This record gives sequence, structure tokens and C-alpha cells, in this order.
Amino acid sequence: MTLPNRIVRSATYSRNWLSIPNDIIAIYSKLAKGGTGLIITGDAGIIAGDGTPAPESGIKGIYAQSDYAIPGISRIADIVHQTAPECKVAVQLSAQGYAPSDLSTPALKWRGLSAAEIRKVIDIHVATTCRMKEAGFDAVQIHAGHGHTLFWAFLSPYANHRADEYGGSAENRARIVREFVSEAREKVGDFPLLIKMNCDDSLEGGIDPENFPELAYAVAEAGIDALEISGGSNDCLVRSEEELGFPPMLVAEARTRINVPEQQSYFAESAARLDLDIPVILVGGNRDIERLEGFVKNGTTDFVALCRPLISEPALPNRWREGVGSDLSDCISCNSCIYSVSAYSRGKDYCIPLCMPKHDKAAHKDAQKWLQDAAEAFRKRG
Repeated sequence: MTLPNRIVRSATYSRNWLSIPNDIIAIYSKLAKGGTGLIITGDAGIIAGDGTPAPESGIKGIYAQSDYAIPGISRIADIVHQTAPECKVAVQLSAQGYAPSDLSTPALKWRGLSAAEIRKVIDIHVATTCRMKEAGFDAVQIHAGHGHTLFWAFLSPYANHRADEYGGSAENRARIVREFVSEAREKVGDFPLLIKMNCDDSLEGGIDPENFPELAYAVAEAGIDALEISGGSNDCLVRSEEELGFPPMLVAEARTRINVPEQQSYFAESAARLDLDIPVILVGGNRDIERLEGFVKNGTTDFVALCRPLISEPALPNRWREGVGSDLSDCISCNSCIYSVSAYSRGKDYCIPLCMPKHDKAAHKDAQKWLQDAAEAFRKRG
């Protein structure tokens, strides 16, 4: 997969993958027109259920077992390729509701999978990958991060307490990735398979900067084509700002108050510690094009990914390339987009991340209060 530049739009949440409304299609058109090299869609949940699947159906892959969603999903790939033929688009696949071991944490109440169910999960991911290739996407990305996905639960020692071949060592915890890649390769050939994974769960006993390189190597050895580095988990929000080193606010991977360069690109040190034979994509607080170009030139990362800045400024890559305006994104990391999704989308069948007007101080104040109250409520629950 050849990209026109090194800027990636990291997966950005949008709900309801069964029918893609025109508002969502318009977002992808703006991103492609705005100069992004690779667009990764919001996470498409492929396993139905909240941990207690219907007994007659077992674990179901929404897109693996039904065709009715494909025409809607294909519209995303079509609009990107029509708008900017050089731009590529990957669909992020996300499975939730299950874990390698029974989990009961402040954020998760998931049941562990049997060996036979793990096999079924892998089959569903492979079948869905085949469907996404047929739907016109250029790649898939497995979501294995942020403390709320099934693949994260297998990779993280915080959630994986198995004593068989899927637990224990980094190599064993990465086994599910290795088996997925091996099976998928037989079906889709050299169709690119990417993964997004945590370099730091911000949890005691989880993935951390010290044990991450070994795990990243095990995942790369599994045959993945590119690794996007992220971090955070909702469980970490029960900890204080002093413990975490950053303000605990929903969502943990999207930090706020990152106004100076030292607070931005907060996973760069973990990226710099890797020596892999596959491309590394760095996400998390990337705001300054001069700093990002430095990361690429010194080998810290191969690609840089943006989420919130492209909500605020979909044409940011073109602006940077043309040297217009500031070296900084105009995103102020207020997380009001998270507030707009969480607070305003209830009762709707889909939602769109919104960037509030920068001058609307009252709206930003309301958003900050809501986010802080939500994090505090979570801490009390934990």
C-alpha cells in the first residue's frame, strides 16, 4: 500500500455501521479532499453481544454472517477513492464484550472465552477481513487498544490471566494475533493487516513502557504490516492525576491540557524504543508539524496519526503542506468533541464528532464540567 504522505487519520468514533448516513460520508469526503494519506475509519464492532450472547446464536460476527451492511460500508471506500484516488482507507475492526479470562473491573464485566470460542472469534475476524476487502477498502486495522477491546484484553497482562498457550508470555498473549494473520493471509493474500495497540495501559500490572517493546516485537513477528501506538484505558481513570501524570478525563487516550510541546505526542518515547521491521504509526497529542517531521527524520516513527485535530480542521494536511498559517493544529485539546458525542448523541442512531466554536467559552465550560463530572463519577464507581 503506497501512501501520498505520512499523515494518518486515526480511527475516530462514529456509531451505527449498519447504515452509513450522508453526514458521515461527508466527513470522509472532507478528509480525503483535505490531504490525509491514510484514513482509518471509526471502529466497526463485528461481534454482537455484551458478554452474554444469545444461546441460539452464540458469538456472531455482524459483517461476517450477513450481507445487508456491506452496501452502506462500501460507500465510505467509494467516496474516499472518488474524492482523492491517491488516498487510502482502512476499516478498523473492533470486538468487545469478551476477554481471555473472566474480568470484573471498574470499566469491564466480561466473561472469559473457551478455546473453541477463541477459534470462532478468529474465524469471524478473518471472514470480516475478506468482506472488507470485497467492499473496496485498502486495508483493515485490528483495534487492540484503549482497554475496551477483546484483542487488547489478550495482549495486556492486566486482563489476560490464562495459563494455557494464550496467556503468560508476550509471545503467548500475541498468539491470537498470530493465528488471525496466518488464517487471513490464506484468504486475502497481501491485503494489508494493521493493528492499533497500547504502549501503556496506565494500569498496575498492565502494558507499560518497560514491557511494551517485547510485546510489540511479538505482534510484529505475527505478520502484522504496520503497528499504530496508542495507550490509555477507562480503568485508569480511578487513579489520580498525580499517579497518572495527566488529568484523568474521558477518554483516557485523548488527553487534555497539552498546551506545550513536552505534553504533546505523549507516546513518542515508547515509539522511539522500538526497532521493528514494519512501519510504526504514532498517535496521541500530535499537534506541531515541525516536531512531527523531526520524529520522522530521526526515526522515532514512520507515520504520524491525528484524530481530534482533523475533527477541528479536516484540511490540516493540505494547510501544512502548503505552509499556510501556524505550524500548530488549531485543535486546543479541550475534548469537547467527546462531550458532543457522549452528551448529544443519546437517542440518535448515529453521531458525528463535533468541534465546538473556539469563541464559545460558555459551551467549552459546559463541556469541561461534563467531562470532569463523568470522570469523577467513574472514579467513585471504581
